[in-house]
Amino acid sequence: SIADLQACLGKTYYQLMPPGGIIRSAYKELRDLDIGFYGGGFPNVPIECGIQQLNKLLMHYGCPSSVGVQLQSSMELFLIELGRAHQPFDESFQLYQSWITSSWVKSIWEKVDHYGYKIVLNNIDFPFPRVGDKWLMR
Repeated sequence: SIADLQACLGKTYYQLMPPGGIIRSAYKELRDLDIGFYGGGFPNVPIECGIQQLNKLLMHYGCPSSVGVQLQSSMELFLIELGRAHQPFDESFQLYQSWITSSWVKSIWEKVDHYGYKIVLNNIDFPFPRVGDKWLMR
């Protein structure tokens, strides 16, 4: 979760601040700010993790590689569990998180919803099994 990611390097950052010339009572926002903007330069772990997850999703999703096929099957299972639409990242994480099994795609969805990213997947090829089938909820 985002809280776990935020806390994972807290102790390390706390130890690194004095040698880096930063007082330990500095606000988190100042510590996370880039050095070029006179901040501490410590990376915000949830944001960096979300960026890398999105890069991996956008690079490999829809590719015929093993990673691409695994992402395709994970996305299909995610869509089936959610049962809402072909753009699952537009749905509210807070409302529907209990419907979805914990997975890598669910962790991306959490970060997308929390930070307000907009993701549109144009190549979701997930046809309905029969003519006239519709989403359960809409």
